[in-house]
Amino acid sequence: QLAGSDPRELETDFLARTLLALVETAPVARVGKSRGSLRLFEDIEPNVADYAIACVTLLFAEEGKPIAIHNEDEFFAIVGALILPRLKDLSTLIARRDVAGLSKQLSDIKAMY
Repeated sequence: QLAGSDPRELETDFLARTLLALVETAPVARVGKSRGSLRLFEDIEPNVADYAIACVTLLFAEEGKPIAIHNEDEFFAIVGALILPRLKDLSTLIARRDVAGLSKQLSDIKAMY
């Protein structure tokens, strides 16, 4: 169970509220020049992508999943691949302040891992 959360609350609900709160606080990410062909931050607010990656990483860490992958780069590549197709939806849900929708997206991502 994630620290400070209600044990009866689903971890995806907690992380959905956390993701929403983080994005709403204030921008901390700045977009630099792209180093490759990945256009992650050109279509999505950088904070949405950064915080979504952080929340999904926490979701997987709660399950002990990163230990199963011995290479940190491989783990973050998997997280990125799972999040990338959902970033626009996550951004829309954040704009609507839809915690239930965010929780569902996180649950779906967790199920794919």
